Amino acid sequence: MKDIKLPRVALIFGGRGYEKEVSVLGADNLFGLIDGRKYDKIPIYIDSAGRFLMPISECAMPSEIARSEIPVREVYPALLGGVSGFAFSGGFMQTDAVFPLLHGNFGEDGVVQGALECAGISFVGCDTLGSAAARDKMLLKSIAGSLSIPTAKAILCRVGEIDSAICECEMTLSYPVFVKPTRLGSSIGAARANDQSELREALLRATALDGRAMIEEYIEIEKELECAYFCAGGEEIFTHPGEILTDGFYDYDKKYGGLNESRASADAVQLVSPCAYGVDGDLIIDYSRRLARTLSLRDISRIDFLLSKDGRIYFNEINTMPGFTAASLYLRLVERAGIPPAEAVSRLIDAALSRRA
Repeated sequence: MKDIKLPRVALIFGGRGYEKEVSVLGADNLFGLIDGRKYDKIPIYIDSAGRFLMPISECAMPSEIARSEIPVREVYPALLGGVSGFAFSGGFMQTDAVFPLLHGNFGEDGVVQGALECAGISFVGCDTLGSAAARDKMLLKSIAGSLSIPTAKAILCRVGEIDSAICECEMTLSYPVFVKPTRLGSSIGAARANDQSELREALLRATALDGRAMIEEYIEIEKELECAYFCAGGEEIFTHPGEILTDGFYDYDKKYGGLNESRASADAVQLVSPCAYGVDGDLIIDYSRRLARTLSLRDISRIDFLLSKDGRIYFNEINTMPGFTAASLYLRLVERAGIPPAEAVSRLIDAALSRRA
């Protein structure tokens, strides 16, 4: 009997950006969710220098590459003779689809997506434009405002403009305020500032990380809410929002501090889905749908909101490639909507395969 050739799927993880560790944490979990009976799967690691590294051996876990435990070869996306895949010295690996488990800058911002599109490689998630637009928090505020979706007031600060940004802040907002890099996620570089001295320090840190930061009005938060967007196989789903239960600000340490390379603890935070009584879930779904269609989100995204203590709902941000650790809030929301993680991953890959030229 003739062997059936399986579609080859590359899981790209790591990255040059500040959030590469989050990607590495989720890579083994996602690799395990990719059904080896349906797909010929291979991990490709982007290291801190931006090199694409593929294992020479066929049986390798993503974390083994990240820890430099196995031999690798450097590859790069390429379109050769009308065939898409990854080229390397003396060879070429035809590739049917990519699952880019990349977060933040140099990964979730359209940079890698653009390289894949140039090479004609189909991939899971938003295209270059959607990825780039959804990564910029100030741009998202403008888009949300045009859709009549409330967001916290914010002031943009660029490198070298800290004094003028502080002046504008003190004329239009009141302390405390919140500072965030405009294009980073996972709460990296985010800080509360209670006075001018703390604001200056926070802006120096945030602009050093990203080049641009925003000063946001401080909202007394009652609940942090997340809506999962899933669209694969012709079915578009906006899940009922889930509520994150954690003590204090949901920062990087709370999101990932309890995780390690071998195990991602699902007890790091609690997720209540559907969220508690008193939240207008239908309104959040409506806001999410408006944003998804305006930004042309594709396949997968997590759309985050805040509920203030005075009962107002504010749009916060979008993650076009949510985390895939065992503690992934996105996967838990989708599962509670009736799609188990392994099935969700297969449907996402099949959606990417269906877009092949």
